[in-house]
Amino acid sequence: MNFYEIEKKIYSLFDDEVECEFRDDFDYRHNKYNVVVKIENGTDKQDAEEYGLTISIVGNKRYKASILSKQAKIDKMINNYNDEQIWIRRENIFKTSYLDKEKYNAVLMYSIHILKEV
Repeated sequence: MNFYEIEKKIYSLFDDEVECEFRDDFDYRHNKYNVVVKIENGTDKQDAEEYGLTISIVGNKRYKASILSKQAKIDKMINNYNDEQIWIRRENIFKTSYLDKEKYNAVLMYSIHILKEV
């Protein structure tokens, strides 16, 4: 399974539109939040390839409750996801949130394990 197949599989798990990077033109004043999914380069291990997965939910600070609710929903969906080849698990410190000027940021971090065929 190559990187683009992994990316496609991860994006297909979301019911909302997700971005692969933060957009400068996103209107945080009129939209509750923006979900950004970033898959980081992996490492090759003996029995699996491992990639980093960071999911950021960013929105206007007045939508903090909606952002945290979305963060919990995504974590429930993503944590321990597995199919025949992919297994996703939380990182040690998997969840954080912070206020950046007018934007509230909620971040989730996971590892994606791609099992190698034997």
